[in-house]
Amino acid sequence: MVSMFRFLLIGSLVLYVGFIASFMFASQVFGEDVAGVLYHNGKGAWVALPPFTWMIELLLWSLATIGMLLFQSWARTLFLLLTGISLALATLAGFWVLTGPQAAVLQLINLIDGAILAVAYLTTVARRFDLSAHGSSSSNA
Repeated sequence: MVSMFRFLLIGSLVLYVGFIASFMFASQVFGEDVAGVLYHNGKGAWVALPPFTWMIELLLWSLATIGMLLFQSWARTLFLLLTGISLALATLAGFWVLTGPQAAVLQLINLIDGAILAVAYLTTVARRFDLSAHGSSSSNA
């Protein structure tokens, strides 16, 4: 179970990096006209985030992933919060324009993140996070 959990974590982060990179390289692939449309701050967005927030978001996801690979309880909480915040912000981002591959990768990331949270909270892997939260105490609660 632990090796599958780690595989999911690394896979999610790799896909997320690719997803973000796809926006950065869109102008080279599609030209400036199309690239200008391929951003999350779509028409009707209630929240328009500046482009540098992608790097902050990537840094936070990376930090959460590395912490979860080390079974740190704070990282599991951070991952859960980032997932919730991302879902909430998605509802405020207006109309999104994605290419087919971008949409597929985003869907896959969402599914993998759901699996990560399920494994982290609902399986035997959760005990490893609990041990981290309480130090290396040997009590079995």
